[in-house]
Amino acid sequence: MDEKITNPIQNKLASHWYEYLVMLLVYCYFTYLSLIIPLNFDEAYNLQVPVSLVRGHGYNTIYKTRRFDGFTSITTGPTVLLPVAASFKIFGIGKIQARIIPLAYLLLLLTLLYINIKKDFHNALYGLLFVLLFYSTRHVELSFYVLGETPALFFVVLGLSIWRQRYTKFIPLAFMIMGLSALTKFYLIFLLIPLLFIYFLYTNENVFQKLRKSFLLAFCFLIPSLGFEVYKISSLGIDRYLRYLKVFLEFLGEQNSSPDLFSLQAYQNYVDKLYVFVSSLFPNLPFVLGILFIFATSANIFFDCVIKKRSLFLSLLFIIFIVYFFWFVFWDKMGWWRRVYPFGIIFLYLSLHFLYTIFSKLTRNFHKIFVMLFCVSLVFPAIVNQFNHTLSFARTSEAQQEFAEKVSFYIHKGYKIGVNGWWQAPEISFILGGVRFTPFSCGEKPQDPEKFLAIYTQLQEILSTQDALVFKQCLDQVIESSSDNQYLLYSIKSPH
Repeated sequence: MDEKITNPIQNKLASHWYEYLVMLLVYCYFTYLSLIIPLNFDEAYNLQVPVSLVRGHGYNTIYKTRRFDGFTSITTGPTVLLPVAASFKIFGIGKIQARIIPLAYLLLLLTLLYINIKKDFHNALYGLLFVLLFYSTRHVELSFYVLGETPALFFVVLGLSIWRQRYTKFIPLAFMIMGLSALTKFYLIFLLIPLLFIYFLYTNENVFQKLRKSFLLAFCFLIPSLGFEVYKISSLGIDRYLRYLKVFLEFLGEQNSSPDLFSLQAYQNYVDKLYVFVSSLFPNLPFVLGILFIFATSANIFFDCVIKKRSLFLSLLFIIFIVYFFWFVFWDKMGWWRRVYPFGIIFLYLSLHFLYTIFSKLTRNFHKIFVMLFCVSLVFPAIVNQFNHTLSFARTSEAQQEFAEKVSFYIHKGYKIGVNGWWQAPEISFILGGVRFTPFSCGEKPQDPEKFLAIYTQLQEILSTQDALVFKQCLDQVIESSSDNQYLLYSIKSPH
């Protein structure tokens, strides 16, 4: 009797078909979101560089807020902007062509994290739970914009995934790949500290060998950033590059501040940043419970993984998270959720281990079901809110396109289009193919005012400033507005 010959690969695919189906549906849904999410201000500002590159104007911006804008004001690195420029060169300039790149980074990141979840927790359900936690975060749309946070995290996870294989000869490669994260977002340069700490902790060598290899690994980590500095020198020349360094250091000073640990204002800032972190990561979790959950998860990982050296991957993620959590709370001047977003995703991964530990200690199915339902009850409302929020994306995206068409109509009628101050409506500029609007400050007398229209965004914020009176004197009448009133097009008259 003939025996049936089986293929182990086919058997594995057949036994896990439901996992792949779920992930495929997630990928399709995220692809859909990347198409309908409207342009973000920072994203559109970043896209000036790829447009400039495609037009042969170098690594630069259309608008100028400070000298060497392409290398200072644009804080998203070439690992994102150069692939976007290549996409523009091949497929033309447009939102979909730009979003291909961040979408690819996001899907690759989710795939890597899913693979590591299967290794760490041996259950596909934890992978699904992670996706739900990720989607429930308050600002998940950040992963779809042409920004640097998600691509930077991808390089971190890719490097750690290589390192966790414990092939010594590939560790320098892992550090070089993780160095791309610092090239993508400069503040990830601090990543080198926790990486070298874990290398010392896990390597069974004498101190001299550890120090010698640490210098080598640090150099490998810095290679991508050093390579970009060489590019800047070749683009700017030595004299202009030295002037650029001065401007760049001034820019860094604006973005960060020295810690003032003991003032009352400092304590208030710490609480505010903690609230930003907890409320953005767990929108439906009370603030105090969120803090307790962070502490419990951190203690669980520290004692179970770092001290006992049970998991190199989880230990690396934990030390990275702790370093950047303290940087965000105690040092970072801006306190934006974007700054800690990548490490919020890392914390979601670490929280799986905390839940895994709880489940492993429960012996009765009733208790496991109760804990699972409790977790779902916390996450599900946030998922519903997120889904309802995404329903408005298509409408806002259509409003952007509609308003851009109105602006284009007046441009073809011979009107000059102005923008007020630094808020330059880069979204409309990009939709029109990178049109540069005329800078205009309220109080100035525009040239040929009867043929001059000005775009204003965030009107309520502007009207609430001390310049409100002067601003109102500049306005003649509303010519057009977008359907969601995000953009307003005014004719201008000279102030009295």
